[in-house]
Formats: sequence, structure tokens, C-alpha cells
Amino acid sequence: MKGICRGCNQKKNLIKAHIIPESFFREINTSGQMSILIEGKKDSYIKRCPIGIYDQNILCPECENIFQMADDYAQDLLLKSSNKRRILFDGKGDIYFFENYNYKLLKRFVISLLWRASISKDIFYSHINIGTFEARAKELLWNDSIGTPDEFDFFFYFLGDLKEKSILQPVQCRVNDKNVNRFYLGKNLLFIKVDNRKFDPHPIYARDGEPLYFGSSQESQERVLKEALNIVSKANTSNFHLKTKS
Repeated sequence: MKGICRGCNQKKNLIKAHIIPESFFREINTSGQMSILIEGKKDSYIKRCPIGIYDQNILCPECENIFQMADDYAQDLLLKSSNKRRILFDGKGDIYFFENYNYKLLKRFVISLLWRASISKDIFYSHINIGTFEARAKELLWNDSIGTPDEFDFFFYFLGDLKEKSILQPVQCRVNDKNVNRFYLGKNLLFIKVDNRKFDPHPIYARDGEPLYFGSSQESQERVLKEALNIVSKANTSNFHLKTKS
């Protein structure tokens, strides 16, 4: 279909562009029954979608290809290289980490994920709207830049015990009183700061030249599971709707 590409701003043939790469959905989907759990403004529902969410209204093939290298790297690091993740114990819970990784490529993936989610009109990304930060994210992407360390700062949690065949939609939340967007990437929970204020120093925040740490407390995993199961249980009531992808 033809439309205005949000990347080059030209009228072109648009493709089914992925936002969260399909492989992150496949990590959770082991039997073709994986559910996407969606909280809408007026209703909520479960959407069966084993290969993830695509948007056919945002990008042309050439602009989609701009993100491929960073997408591939994030998938290789977070999924295929997960067995290389090391563990240390801080007295409160396990901390997972990669000793070495490509900070620039991973942050490029983080910024591109956030930007694509923000411009998408799919209901799955309806809670992601980064406002004036949208133009800055695009500027960085098209200039092959990742900005300053504090711009779009990010960190991960690893949900190693998350066995439910479901994934929650991305949402806005707050961390230490800062505006943050939360994405579920398989068993990796990604938090991206969308706020001009700086995070207070903390070793879990990703920094160039330092190991990439993943928080992994039992409390955080139970909270995510409780949130997911709460939506599933509500989906069985008259106030929720079940929608199946055609």
C-alpha cells in the first residue's frame, strides 16, 4: 500500500514494519498459543498473535532497513547470547550481566524501538507517545548518533522465571519520579527514560565502557506475573473482549 513514510517523509510503498522484532515474541511463544495482553482506554482484551505486531502504515522498505543492524544485534545479544550472561549476587537478588557488549548498537536499537512505537497507530503501542522527544529520537537515528549518555537512558530486568505464554503491551510509567517507557522483550524487561531530568547514578543503568547489568529480583518477577495474570483473569469477565488476529 502507498502512503507517507514517517522516515523519509515521501509517498512510497509502505511495508509491514516490525517494531519489536518478531524473535522476542517467539521466545515466549512455544506452542503457537502466545497471547498479547492489551489495556485499551475504553476496554481491554487478549489478542492471539504468535508472530508479533507489525504496522503497515509507518515505513518504506528503505527506511525499515536503517534499523536492521541494530535490531539484529539486540536479538543476538539478548536472545542468542543469553547463555553468556554471568551472575553475581548483591544480597538482594541475582544480578545478571554481560562483561562486554556494543553500547552504541544497543542504544541505537533502544532509541529506534521507542521512536517506532511512538509513531505507530497500532493499539498495542497506544500507551507510547513521547511527544517532543519523537523529533529528537528521529534526528539521532537519521544522523547515526546516540546522543548524550543521559538522553534516552535505559536499563534492563531479566525475567528468568517468566513462564506464562503471554506478553504485555508497552506502557508509560515512572522510575525514581522520572518518566519512563517499559517494553517487554521476551524475558527481558526494558526501561527507557523519556525525560530531560537525569537519573540518579546507579550501576544498573547502561553506560558505555561498563558491563551491561540486568536486575532480577524475585519481587519484580512476581509483580510482572501478577500484572499479567490479573489481565488474563479480567479477560474472562464481561468487561473484557477477546480478539483474534485474522
